[in-house]
Amino acid sequence: MDTTAVQRKRPGLVGAILAATNFLAVFDGFVVVVALPAIQARFTLDALTAQWVITAYALPLGGLLLAGGRCGDRFGTHRTMRAGLWTFTAGAVLAGLAPTGWFLLGARALQGIGAALAVPSSFALISAQADPARRNKWFGVVAIAGGSGAAFGAVLGGLVTEGLGWRWVFWLSALIAAAAALGSDRVLPRDQPQHQSTRLGLVSAALSVTGLMALVFALTAIDRYGATAPVTLTSAAAALILLGLFAVREAHATTPLIHWPLLRLPALRASVAGMPGEEFAYQGTVYIGLLLLQQAFGLSPATAGLAFVPLGIAVLCGSPLATRLLNRLNWTTVASTTLIGCAAGLVLLSLTNSRDDLIPVFIPALVLLGLTTAVAAVALNAAAGKDVPLVHKGVAYGIHETSTNLSGALAVAGLSTIAQATAGHTTGTPTWQITHGYHVALLAAATASTIAAIAIPLLNRESTRAESSD
Repeated sequence: MDTTAVQRKRPGLVGAILAATNFLAVFDGFVVVVALPAIQARFTLDALTAQWVITAYALPLGGLLLAGGRCGDRFGTHRTMRAGLWTFTAGAVLAGLAPTGWFLLGARALQGIGAALAVPSSFALISAQADPARRNKWFGVVAIAGGSGAAFGAVLGGLVTEGLGWRWVFWLSALIAAAAALGSDRVLPRDQPQHQSTRLGLVSAALSVTGLMALVFALTAIDRYGATAPVTLTSAAAALILLGLFAVREAHATTPLIHWPLLRLPALRASVAGMPGEEFAYQGTVYIGLLLLQQAFGLSPATAGLAFVPLGIAVLCGSPLATRLLNRLNWTTVASTTLIGCAAGLVLLSLTNSRDDLIPVFIPALVLLGLTTAVAAVALNAAAGKDVPLVHKGVAYGIHETSTNLSGALAVAGLSTIAQATAGHTTGTPTWQITHGYHVALLAAATASTIAAIAIPLLNRESTRAESSD
């Protein structure tokens, strides 16, 4: 890519367009979760089916990120990013027009495919900049954009859902994506494909995504049909077969999607293992927390969104705090300690029993979780490329981002299943059943964070020994 051309073409606008993709990825998660109860009511979906509105987007995004990065290498990063933004726009428009629940899920999958094309290309465009100061500035802008999506996504989602209706939640995302796509045509230079012979790995990607979808369906089927029901066992078997075929194909591929030897590096291995703990904490807070406020405590979408503002502000404050901590402490210490903090925040969140607990319990828990999830995410991101040779850093971060997004999708499915299974076996009023189900899901997320906190230093032991001897 001609980086000087990028620098000549309004660098401020270039940074804004590249930041828009990361903003959309975070923003979409918040606004859709706030609107989920309204969507659920419109299509008469049960809770386990409703979680697919989130999962149908997250699984294609996570499963196709590496293939999306290869599309950028083969067809050009600007061309791939533009195609991804327009695909995301089309999916968002169709989601807003959805006449049925199944149509909505298909549109959400299309959004996920578009994001999988756009996100890695936007990071590749930033990494290609020759000026280190501008490159670091744009990475900072992207980080702030993600934090802004967290800070304002829930508020905007609540206001839009309550004022205009849930369909406008998707159309708002479509407007942002379309604006970024149109801006990229005017501001970003045309680039040439770097590796026209690059294998895209679409078959491997399709096997992994369909295998994970079968796994999620099997998880949700446990509560609905029973663990030994034919549909549950069939789905689990399909997941094993598809994921097994993915492993076999990757093992025999000349250029596999995942560069498996990289996972022998202690820091990358530990960071990938730690991401599920951070994602269970984050998704437990956002997904379970927003539903708890609306479905158990009866808050409106707008009020629930406003209640989550402290989380977004804490996330914005957590990023600079992480930088200071990482300059003074070993990354494993920072990541493990903050994941324990995540677990503590989730336990505190599970003690919210009514609206009366919002200020003394719920809000402090959100602040703690915002700070700890942000610091943990930054520490794990920094560790992902720590021991990786320069030539493989892009692949390493691709593996790390794939782990992040897939962990988030599985967290939503797993926590939703736990909440519904618990509610179904709880006696008492319907409100208490819902509340108790969400409490147990939050405790399950806390357990996942604790396990990850313990696993990180164990998996990073070789790297820690090397640092100590230096």
